[in-house]
Amino acid sequence: MNNGAQATPDHELERQICDSAVPKNEREWLAHHKIERLQARIAERENELTKLREAVSESIKLLSMDRPIDPRDVLRAALKGE
Repeated sequence: MNNGAQATPDHELERQICDSAVPKNEREWLAHHKIERLQARIAERENELTKLREAVSESIKLLSMDRPIDPRDVLRAALKGE
């Protein structure tokens, strides 16, 4: 790197690290596995967020109905995947 300029774009470096056909040293394999784990965690959190948004939406709908309901029950059910 010269003058703070990066020769290879980030997305290309990530592609190379995540491509199992590209030879890697021990450090790059570690980076590859960490990237995979972090991407999996991000996907899990995105799924949880989607469930929570759906639960909030459902709670709002239920709260506008005439029958009483505890929104916490709706959130619990959404988090359990019911």
